[in-house]
Amino acid sequence: MLVGNNMAKQLSEICINVEDTNDNFVGVKYDKKDIQIIFPLGYRIPEDNKEKIEAIKLLFKTIKLSHDKKIDYEDSGDFKEGANGLPIDSFQWVINDYLDNGIYIDNEKVYSQETKGKINWKRTFKTKFLVNKKSLVYLNPIIEKNNNIKNIISEIHAFCVDKSTETLWFIYNKISKVGNVKKPNLTNYINIINDEMLKSFDDRKKLLLYHMKRIIQSEIESNGNNNIKNYGIRHYEYVWEYMVNDLFGTENKKDYYPDATYHIKGTDDFDASKLRPDTIFRDEENNFYILDSKYYKAGTVAKSRSNLKDILPNTDSIQKQITYGDFVLKNYRNKEKIKDIYNAFIIPYNCKDNNLNINGKIENIGYATCNWKNITSISEKYLKIQVILIDTKYLIESYFNKIKDRDLLIEKIKDFDTSQDN
Repeated sequence: MLVGNNMAKQLSEICINVEDTNDNFVGVKYDKKDIQIIFPLGYRIPEDNKEKIEAIKLLFKTIKLSHDKKIDYEDSGDFKEGANGLPIDSFQWVINDYLDNGIYIDNEKVYSQETKGKINWKRTFKTKFLVNKKSLVYLNPIIEKNNNIKNIISEIHAFCVDKSTETLWFIYNKISKVGNVKKPNLTNYINIINDEMLKSFDDRKKLLLYHMKRIIQSEIESNGNNNIKNYGIRHYEYVWEYMVNDLFGTENKKDYYPDATYHIKGTDDFDASKLRPDTIFRDEENNFYILDSKYYKAGTVAKSRSNLKDILPNTDSIQKQITYGDFVLKNYRNKEKIKDIYNAFIIPYNCKDNNLNINGKIENIGYATCNWKNITSISEKYLKIQVILIDTKYLIESYFNKIKDRDLLIEKIKDFDTSQDN
């Protein structure tokens, strides 16, 4: 699983944005002679190498969300359910464990029921016994002995550390090679790990065995060649939507699903599919906000504001947001004393590098309306769907640092709307 001569490359040569590719894949792409680390729409790639490394680690964490939160299994790279792709999380776990604890040395004891050897009385007292003239006779004493394969476990660990650093050289390029196994017996490694997993009670060892097994299985699948599987996701919009909802959402979305019913002659009525808003939250004044996360290129490739014409959400998206607003207005406003209802599209952008003359972490660049409603005679805020751009790097860092800057988003949604109306 060596990456060839890529170790001589600079991080700046292999880090790119997805808008600079002809694909929608986000993550790391390997082939025999090249590697690309592809960031999502609007992500501002740092210039400093240390910051780049931290950005790559965060990128991997966002991709891992597709596994942990069961997002988009059918097309999410390594985390496709039931698949054994590139185990990035296992590589990282093994390296970080090695940096903290060194190569594993197995001090765990093995216990068996034999007649010779050092007796472990604590365990033996829990076994069956006979009473013989006021004394106890234990029929199957527990014998304690050292684990005879501890050197093999250390060898496997060193092998996995080296494979991990070879694959993730762009993050861990200062770690020296620790093993010297030239022709590892990978099948035997798997057999030993499986056997040890059944016998071990040590928490660190059990985790180590799990991650080493994933690494070795990946090496077996690659047949020792350089065709390393990619690690990433093609539908990053689901991750974008999840992070937006986690940071800003406060309401149970299922309570606000507009539905419909078919009434077909000759059969029972049946439900049509429900509309599903992406994110819903309230503020302290009980204003209601409905967000639609749009992982669109509008905030990243537009050469000017006039160039946004064909790359913003279509009319069907505008109508859906209005439908959500109508639904909340008619079913919840009076019952829950909702003050005003707001609508917004949430789109990624790069606040440091764009052609829209803006540089805030969150910006409002306008709003959309529907032409079949006379909004000049209607005061409902949700009929104007605000177009909100959020810096992608800021969103990702906020998600993992648990910084929920809902007030800034509220300010941007309200500020543009009121400035236009008043």
